Amino acid sequence: MPIFTASIFIIHHFLEFIDYTIGMLLGAFVAKYSTERKINSCVYELIEILSLALFIFAYCLRHVISKGFLQDIWWLPFAAILIFTLSYQKGIISKILSINLFEYLGKISFSFYLIHYPIIRYTMIITDKFLKVQHTVTTVVIQSVFMFIFSMLCAALLYKYIEIPLAKAIKSKISI
Repeated sequence: MPIFTASIFIIHHFLEFIDYTIGMLLGAFVAKYSTERKINSCVYELIEILSLALFIFAYCLRHVISKGFLQDIWWLPFAAILIFTLSYQKGIISKILSINLFEYLGKISFSFYLIHYPIIRYTMIITDKFLKVQHTVTTVVIQSVFMFIFSMLCAALLYKYIEIPLAKAIKSKISI
């Protein structure tokens, strides 16, 4: 029996719907109630750092919560608080996330989301059934790094050659 399996990478689509819904509600809340207030930038930095610490704390404690559905969703309100705090873009964490590399990673994230699961599944099939790779810590780490790098490369290509051209085509059709 393998030590590690692909199940650690499996996505729960119902939970993604909850994530999506919380994100949409949060976006509507920010758009409606976000106003420019004159607050010291140190306060924003402190709020961002505290929000991030709270999120990490909540995420780490999710294993203490009873197994199942509650364990997967209980930390989502903390993620919403973090996202709301970062939406003001006034603190140090926001400035770090505004670096070009992180902005690019944000742009290719949808392509990454679409491509990573097929890459994980096919890599697992190839290594398990055809190559008969033994699942040790070393092989799983190498396999995971490969899957991540290959997923990022494919996501970048999908973004450049499919997402951008389609977005331009749709914008040109809509603006007519």
